[in-house]
Amino acid sequence: MYRHTTNISVIFVFLLVYTASGSRYFQAGVPLNYAKAFGRRLRSVREAAGLTQERVAERAHTDAKYMSALENGRSSPTLDTIMALAKALNVRADDLLLLEGEDADDRTLRKRIETSLDGCNEEQLRRIYRLIRDVVEP
Repeated sequence: MYRHTTNISVIFVFLLVYTASGSRYFQAGVPLNYAKAFGRRLRSVREAAGLTQERVAERAHTDAKYMSALENGRSSPTLDTIMALAKALNVRADDLLLLEGEDADDRTLRKRIETSLDGCNEEQLRRIYRLIRDVVEP
């Protein structure tokens, strides 16, 4: 169900998780590029929903060129845009801002993980494996 509120503490947790994990968003002390991070998240949610950029743009009352700019990190969304996109994708606004707390079935989560791994180099895969091992193994 679509929610109009976004809990700022949830966004803070998002940033802490990424900082602690050493993800590609925080390499060598470089701050997070919010537009690119949001774009990757938007694309992931849109693809998981099985929708095209054009369809989401239509539902959010915007255009496909803007959707492309958002997904590629060339444009930063306003709060109104985030709310419209969330409604168009039938997700909560904080679902577009977080990687944690996704309400998805096992198959969707596995697909999202696989899609995320496709663009990783060998060093990134090693770091991800270590993180997974630390979480999964006792």
